[in-house]
Amino acid sequence: MLVSALGTASTGTAFERNIEPLATAPFPTAEYGDWIVTAFKAGKPLIVDDMVTDVRFDESQRAAHLGLGIQAEAALPLLSNGNLVGMLVVHSAAPRAWSERDLNRLRAVAERTWAAAGRAHLNTSRDAKLDAAFRE
Repeated sequence: MLVSALGTASTGTAFERNIEPLATAPFPTAEYGDWIVTAFKAGKPLIVDDMVTDVRFDESQRAAHLGLGIQAEAALPLLSNGNLVGMLVVHSAAPRAWSERDLNRLRAVAERTWAAAGRAHLNTSRDAKLDAAFRE
């Protein structure tokens, strides 16, 4: 999931099972809770075991999540040079007590994904430079 400075977010490649597909077009983060993005910018994860009982959400934010079939979620911010550039998010269609093992796995996936994205960016930059040099 990518967050813009305009108060919107959009999903990239996603895999959904037992929940509604997430919007691919930018959507307003306020609908789901701007406080979540504020926490992400501070490097804090979001762990929700049961959307119905989590007191951090107001009724409209809760309804937005439940409308997508999201009963539980675990989300880690992806920061670059102190800036929020994305999030790795896992949703559950049922309430779920996220174990430390679950969260450690999610952290490992986030670290590997971030490292792979960095390598892909470096490779793309290198290839563009090689192409430009070849054309000269």
